[in-house]
Amino acid sequence: MKIQDLSPKPLREFQKVSVKKLQSQASTANARVGMEMELVVKNGQRPKDLSASPSTDSMDEFVEFFRSSNSPKRFERLKRRLISAFVGWQKKMIRDYPGKYSRSNPPNNFHAFLKSRGVIRLKTGKVDWRFFINPWDPPYWAEDIQWPGVEQGGIENIAAEFQKVIGRPVKYSERYHGVKRDGNSYIVEPDSSIDYNNQYDEGLEFISPPLPLAEILKDLHKVRAWCKQRGNYTNTSTGLHMNISVPGFSRKQVDYLKLLLLSDDHEIQRQLRRMSNEYLENSLKMMKQEIRSIDTRSILTFKTFLEQVRKQLTAKADSVFREHNATVGLRGSGDNQWVEFRSPGGDWLNLDDKWIEKTLYNYVVAMNAAMDPDSHKQEYVKKLLNFLNISQISQELHQDLKNQARARNPKKIQELDTNSTESAGEPTVDEITQMLAQQVAQVFTDK
Repeated sequence: MKIQDLSPKPLREFQKVSVKKLQSQASTANARVGMEMELVVKNGQRPKDLSASPSTDSMDEFVEFFRSSNSPKRFERLKRRLISAFVGWQKKMIRDYPGKYSRSNPPNNFHAFLKSRGVIRLKTGKVDWRFFINPWDPPYWAEDIQWPGVEQGGIENIAAEFQKVIGRPVKYSERYHGVKRDGNSYIVEPDSSIDYNNQYDEGLEFISPPLPLAEILKDLHKVRAWCKQRGNYTNTSTGLHMNISVPGFSRKQVDYLKLLLLSDDHEIQRQLRRMSNEYLENSLKMMKQEIRSIDTRSILTFKTFLEQVRKQLTAKADSVFREHNATVGLRGSGDNQWVEFRSPGGDWLNLDDKWIEKTLYNYVVAMNAAMDPDSHKQEYVKKLLNFLNISQISQELHQDLKNQARARNPKKIQELDTNSTESAGEPTVDEITQMLAQQVAQVFTDK
């Protein structure tokens, strides 16, 4: 590697590399890719008449409202579960307000109980019918309860429709994570974190099985075409998570810092205006704090500092990548492990096809490279130099050396300041940068 190739200037490698080049590199990785596609679906689940609303003052009257639209077994289950939940709420209120309530004087405000569980809309003061037809929102006592006059089974119909579109087996659940993955089928399930425009829409997650790279992209095109045809949409609350595994992948073998920098995850977040990568930001803050403690009177101490930093970053990365909410995180266990990239998303149905493809290719290439110390070594060093802000460090070191020389020989430094060439015997900024770049390459890439 040539020193002149180790530019410390800010890079936008993700923007510079062509889709075809990334595709060519990614195709050799033999990766398996799964996608979690969050979107809002027009499900056709519409109420016939919502003029009637259950009483919220009496439990008996409230329950009776649901008798006609539910089977006797389901109706009795609602009564039993609701009584249990109400008693639990009474006990909690007694614990929280001992001066106001007691066992002999429990709270009996059924309306207040329903309000505490989110059943009653704050704006209208009426019972929210969606609370009952969306089984992922209410507590256990309201599961499977049908509102009078509302046609049920929206997810089942959507799953059947989606199976015809995608051409693969599809399973569904009316509860989040309510169906077991089998590695071959798509999963359709509700996601309560998704915002939607009106009461007739549903926030759903479509989870693919792990597929070869080319096949998952074909499926993604089918999904986008289907959504366009039926009016499904995405927004800032929806995600497009990419789960990637490559042959031989293991937690012990992967270089997490290399993976993060080569994946350009921070840049992808910036472009999509998604939440910031805490790992990267916290690492940068830590680096800045540590850099301030460097004894700049000796360039030789920098390599020792880098070795310490590498150990700290390795330990930190290993911990953070196993956190559930990490934007780039380790998933699975044993021989079945992969990395989840959570940054793509937002209004992804309106993103350019090529952008999504490029993002996926880039993640695959980064995954593959992070498993091999010799792969993409030059690109890794470039990003490290930018990450460590070597340019600024070089400037600071150069100034310190000049100050030291000025203290030793003020007349000589005065001559230096008035001449166009630096000849006082101290290294130039470029020379310092080259020395530091060499040390970065040795510490982080030479195993």
